Amino acid sequence: MILRAANSESIPLGRFPAIDTSVSLDIPLVTYHVSGDELSNPVRAKVPKNLIRYQNDLATQQDAWRLFVALIPGDQRSMLDSFQVMTDGPGGVLSAVEQTTDDPARWILETDIADIPDTKNLTFTLLHEFAHLMTLGPKQVPPDWRVFKDPHNIRVRDRAIAACPSFFPGEGCSLPASYINAFFNRFWTDLFPEWSAIDRLEEGDEKDARLDAFYRKHHDDFVDSYAVTSPVEDIAESWSYFILSPRPAGASIRDQKLDFFYGYAGLVTLRSTILSNLCAANP
Repeated sequence: MILRAANSESIPLGRFPAIDTSVSLDIPLVTYHVSGDELSNPVRAKVPKNLIRYQNDLATQQDAWRLFVALIPGDQRSMLDSFQVMTDGPGGVLSAVEQTTDDPARWILETDIADIPDTKNLTFTLLHEFAHLMTLGPKQVPPDWRVFKDPHNIRVRDRAIAACPSFFPGEGCSLPASYINAFFNRFWTDLFPEWSAIDRLEEGDEKDARLDAFYRKHHDDFVDSYAVTSPVEDIAESWSYFILSPRPAGASIRDQKLDFFYGYAGLVTLRSTILSNLCAANP
């Protein structure tokens, strides 16, 4: 049911007001400090009047955090610094993660209040976002401070990539034994030149069309269309399917990607824990 929900439209929260995202991709509402399972020190952003009701809806905001805490064991989310409730309206971004502005080893989890009631879709997305924390966190990808301090400097980024002997996902040079480097080496080395040519295009209809054609050409290699966005998104989508699907018996690349995680005993144990937690939470 969760996988089915993840491949359908999100359920809106009542008559959610229109959102103007012309200035930024989303509108922050409240940011909490994270300490273990607890949230504290809520900081309210300045928001349009039609969003004050949602900014003050602390119960719904806490519901999303409690779902994440229920799913993911505490020792697996120690890199989290903050939890931010934002919105871009129903659908769109349900949840996201990013590095904090002052410490690349600390991360922020974001959730859209417009989509919180769609608990099954949100559950899939939270599993996906946790995969980013797991595969891009400092124990797997030591942060590159030069790139972090000057993220729009192409020359700095290109030098960092050239100096990296393994896969460079953006945050830094991945460790040779990291999940993302192993995943990239196994599934992306042949596809990467073709994909990179598309990724270098400016955002727009042409890029979308080329990426869609790339997915149709390599359909059997990916769990869904979003996975072709990048190797980083591919491993995160594959992780969510790994958690929510039986172990595959086929030999397709898609099946091999799900089976990839079974090569790590710790991840198999974590899968069992998350599934038990998921059943108890019953979103």
